[in-house]
Amino acid sequence: MSTPTGSDPDDGSDPAAGSDATGGADVPRPTPPPVGAVLGPLPVWAVTAVVGALLGELIGEQLLAADVRTSDAWRWGWALVGLLAAGMIMTVVVGRATSRSRPGTTTVGTVGVILVLGVCVIGTVLRIATVNDGLLPDLARQGGVREVTATVVHEPRPIATGWSVLVRIDDVEGEPTRERAALTLDDPPPALGSRWDARASARPLPDGGYGRWLSRQHATVLLDVVSWEAQGDPGHLAAASEHVRERIRAASTRHLSDRTGGLLVGFVTGDIRLLPDADAEAMRATGLTHLTAVSGANVAILVGGVLLVITLLRFPAAWRRRTIALTVIWFAFLTRFEPSVLRAGSMALLVLLVAARGVPRDARHALAGAVLLLVLIDPRLAGSLGLLLSATATAGVLVVAPLVRERLPPMPRRLADVVSISIGAQVAVVPLLLATFGEVPVASVLANIVAVPAAAIAAVLSFTGSVLALVHLELGAPLFAIAGLPARVVLWSAHTFAGVGGTAELARPATVVALLGGCLWVLTTRRTRPARLAVAITIAGLVAAGLPLVMGGLSPADFTVTAIDVGQGDAFLIESPSARVLVDAGEDDTAARWLRANGRRQLDVVVVTHPHLDHIGGVPDVLRAVRVDAVWFHPVPTDIPQLEEMFEVADARDVPVRIPRVGDRTVVGDLHLEVLHPPSGRPYRWARSELNETSIVARVHHGDRRVLITGDIEVEAQTDLLAGDATRLHAELLLVPHHGAGTSVPAFFDAVDPLVGVISAGFENRHGHPHPDTLHALQQRGTEVRRTDLEGTLRVVVPDRYEQPRGRSLQVGSEYDSRAAHLRRRRPVVAAGTRASTGRAARRGPGVGGRSAGCLGTRPVAGAADHLALRRPYVRGVARCGDRQGRPEGRGGELPGRPVG
Repeated sequence: MSTPTGSDPDDGSDPAAGSDATGGADVPRPTPPPVGAVLGPLPVWAVTAVVGALLGELIGEQLLAADVRTSDAWRWGWALVGLLAAGMIMTVVVGRATSRSRPGTTTVGTVGVILVLGVCVIGTVLRIATVNDGLLPDLARQGGVREVTATVVHEPRPIATGWSVLVRIDDVEGEPTRERAALTLDDPPPALGSRWDARASARPLPDGGYGRWLSRQHATVLLDVVSWEAQGDPGHLAAASEHVRERIRAASTRHLSDRTGGLLVGFVTGDIRLLPDADAEAMRATGLTHLTAVSGANVAILVGGVLLVITLLRFPAAWRRRTIALTVIWFAFLTRFEPSVLRAGSMALLVLLVAARGVPRDARHALAGAVLLLVLIDPRLAGSLGLLLSATATAGVLVVAPLVRERLPPMPRRLADVVSISIGAQVAVVPLLLATFGEVPVASVLANIVAVPAAAIAAVLSFTGSVLALVHLELGAPLFAIAGLPARVVLWSAHTFAGVGGTAELARPATVVALLGGCLWVLTTRRTRPARLAVAITIAGLVAAGLPLVMGGLSPADFTVTAIDVGQGDAFLIESPSARVLVDAGEDDTAARWLRANGRRQLDVVVVTHPHLDHIGGVPDVLRAVRVDAVWFHPVPTDIPQLEEMFEVADARDVPVRIPRVGDRTVVGDLHLEVLHPPSGRPYRWARSELNETSIVARVHHGDRRVLITGDIEVEAQTDLLAGDATRLHAELLLVPHHGAGTSVPAFFDAVDPLVGVISAGFENRHGHPHPDTLHALQQRGTEVRRTDLEGTLRVVVPDRYEQPRGRSLQVGSEYDSRAAHLRRRRPVVAAGTRASTGRAARRGPGVGGRSAGCLGTRPVAGAADHLALRRPYVRGVARCGDRQGRPEGRGGELPGRPVG
């Protein structure tokens, strides 16, 4: 097995025969081969360990899903051991028979790879397969409430509903155990190491990313806590570390706001609980979260400071190494053993070890050795995104950055180092980000070039201030105040570059082609055929990715409806040659990002059918991302925070929010909107879901073709609509109510009589949408059903009832070629209650067809007694209609987002 690039020339791995370790005269190589020749494949072993652990996790989850018993899992394990032993014996035999030079080197290296692979696969499979054996899984299966004693073993994490806490259960009603569980508590969070008595019930871990993360922390169940009482304080070590963290938090906010001070605390300890959600999201959007994910840079600053002090104190060399080792271990505990800290700390300890033995140091082998050691100790760390990103980015700095440095034009050395390191780290993590999140922010390199030097200065000052704050708070606080200036530069970079340049995402393959082409160009030599090929690939990808931006900005040639795939939610874009109307926007910024990526920079109206998260959650992001002339919203009492945010963003962008009234007829470009529901007041106060039943129902006309907007109306609202003039419901295309749930009246479909029904729902959603009865009812009436859960984002040309025979294939399109939704990548799950930002909003530009939407309630245009023209509502900041502040009529002096009914 060949030695990877970056091996030490002095470790015996140089394949050039005849030169000794010092470059002297030719001497024969000793037999057996030197240790360096065997350790040459160390990076290969590390990669093999990660792959083996991930493979074992996949196999283990399959066994768990099949409810394989522990005894069966052990039999599988012994079978794998036998297979592994047979593979190693065959490798040794074949290696000895075929190796001509360095007998044993290739054999030992290959055996090592097989051994590492087998250990990681078997260890992970057995860990997962035995997860159902224990008192807590039994409690989850049996149900009921039990008395348990718990110890907090992980720093509590803030979530929308309080704090997520990982605990070790020491006993269940007196029966001892050592199992882990997760639970949710309100403020304040318990301290690490504290002991508690609790009464709780148990349930299995949830599916998806959060459940997978908990399982990698070795949690077996979720606990629902009935009572929670302190039993004992944390141990001395945990209490000391918490005291240090509290002193750092106090010193950082002595002269600074929580926002700036919280970022500085993140630089030192990785604790970002003080950092506002908006700043944290901006840093995620620009790839700056590594600055607060304590890792190599923090360890290097700490070790450098300690080394300076003990050198001035004239410590002997042996005591210097011991002091640094203890400091690294203490810092890992202080930062709660985050995977990135474990990687950096392990690297530092390995470097100290080889230095003590007089072996030449190689950071690349130290990185591989640290990853290998950590995965062998805990194979489930291989699935930790923190460890993978930290290790991959470090490999990019060590391997890719020197190549980038050679390609850079002449510039100051310090700037060249920052640029090459930022690009090298980003190039290295691109495949991992695409595989995990399905997207890569393009502006992250620019953001890092600006933020990294500022963060380095702020981190050094903050570390020094932290040490002084332990002596006295007033000694460290001034240094934190000075560090506040570079910290503000980091925040400025995050917010400035968030959303700039867009993202390369798997949903748009051309952007990924362009990104990979650029990465390939970085790794090639100038003026060579591979370099020219990489440039050609990049240009082709950019051209292909830019076409939707150009074409999307043009007016469509026909009356179309695009169902944007936002998962479990609604987002429908209704377009005509001179108008654009968006109906709802899902629960996050997916709709906003789709609009920007496809050139839709202006909307005449955004119709918010009702204030449920899966309809209104993404509206603030749409208002930030594109120009919106008006928002339609019917106020219903609710405390959803996204409603408050919608009003705040609308006020900041001078976008009027208007209440549509039943009977209003409005002209938007060449579209006519007729409002059919809801009536005034609160007629559905006692309905099963007042919000659903109060959804806005409107019919959009374009010539003889019509689209019926229905929101989530259910039986009561549909019955009331049928009791009136049912002919008003007639439409060629129906946005099927409530994601196709089984809450519709069959007579409602009869009254609409649609040619096409469009359903927006998430793939395999927990609500079971769409309901089989709804699908059957539509198909019985000859309606063609289109679904985002199966097709992804889809586009339908609204058919003409008198030209399109029923049952004939309609002119439709699907962005993802009708692939199953589970094959598409989605963005990382955001905790409930947090917001995903799209960055800066687009500048206001001209409206579609020169028209813009404004108020409801203005005087009808001359000669159109049954229509209501939309006009710009503001003249120099003063509303022309509604109240003087441009808020919905009837809101009075109430706070935005809390309208009266």
